[in-house]
Amino acid sequence: ILPNEVLIKTMMAPINPADLNILEGTYAALPESLPAIAGTESIGVIAAKGVAVPNTFKVGQQVVAVDVGPLKMMGDEISV
Repeated sequence: ILPNEVLIKTMMAPINPADLNILEGTYAALPESLPAIAGTESIGVIAAKGVAVPNTFKVGQQVVAVDVGPLKMMGDEISV
């Protein structure tokens, strides 16, 4: 993990109607390649943090992660 990164263990990631539209090819912003993973938001716990991350973020803290770009950040563990 880089000094300015937070590693989030994803606990839940909803699939919204817009996510389904993206996968169907009917949404304005489409993935660059397929297969793609739907979803741009998740709820999780900070699993690790880099040394430059402010102390307001703590390991074990529950967080909501949101990515405004389509199809960029879902997985068991992600670095944002």
